[in-house]
Amino acid sequence: MEPEPVEDETSPFAFADEILSYSNRLWKTLAYFSALSVFLVILVIWIALELPSTGDWALLLYGYASLLIIYFPVAVWNSFRLVLPLKRWMDDYFEFAFVVKFELLPAKGKDSQEKILNKLSEVYPRVSRLRVHTPKAVRTGVGLRRDAKIVWDAAIDLRYPRIIRIPWVHRQLGRPTYLLAKRFDVGSPVSPETLREFGEGLKHDLRWQNHDIIRIFIVSTTGFSPEAVAAVREESIPILSRYPVELVVENPKGYALPIKD
Repeated sequence: MEPEPVEDETSPFAFADEILSYSNRLWKTLAYFSALSVFLVILVIWIALELPSTGDWALLLYGYASLLIIYFPVAVWNSFRLVLPLKRWMDDYFEFAFVVKFELLPAKGKDSQEKILNKLSEVYPRVSRLRVHTPKAVRTGVGLRRDAKIVWDAAIDLRYPRIIRIPWVHRQLGRPTYLLAKRFDVGSPVSPETLREFGEGLKHDLRWQNHDIIRIFIVSTTGFSPEAVAAVREESIPILSRYPVELVVENPKGYALPIKD
């Protein structure tokens, strides 16, 4: 008896088939709207010049219009199907570029804070623009409140106001959007207990604050224990699981990501 094919096995040509199907829908949709544009231009010219509607020309226009009307729902459906995969493709590309820029490109800077800021500027172009045009949005060696338990190596507010710049008002009454980086320089790999304490400090610092967090980068010079990596991957640390957390291992050449998926 021949073994049954595994239905959920991913074909190595799946993405190529998806691109081929996408290009097929794309040219059909472009052809339809091009034909619709030609029809509308001819119709406007016909009405503007008050040309006589002879039987043959009228029949041709009616036939042309009928074909366009019949295919219209298909063209609209294809248009939606063209837009739907773009968000997923953008996310996939960002994840791929994220790993490539973090691991393959060397870290540049005179100290650890400058290195992580330069790396975040490579990954997030908006950070690079903020460092030039709104430098107060990029802070190093600071806490998010006066009695903060966590001192961040980099705290970047992507929504820092460019016109009315009153930091206290923005942090307390506005909605800051943070990229955060914390570096652990300890003698042993970061453990789940250290991450839990870190989560408690994060909860304390962010209470009563209306905020968004794009990503938290936890950087370690000695790596992370297998249990810590598993806890972040499985989101088993209650407080940290609320936020997108990225574990980063610092090495002499740059950075490495224990979790790449």
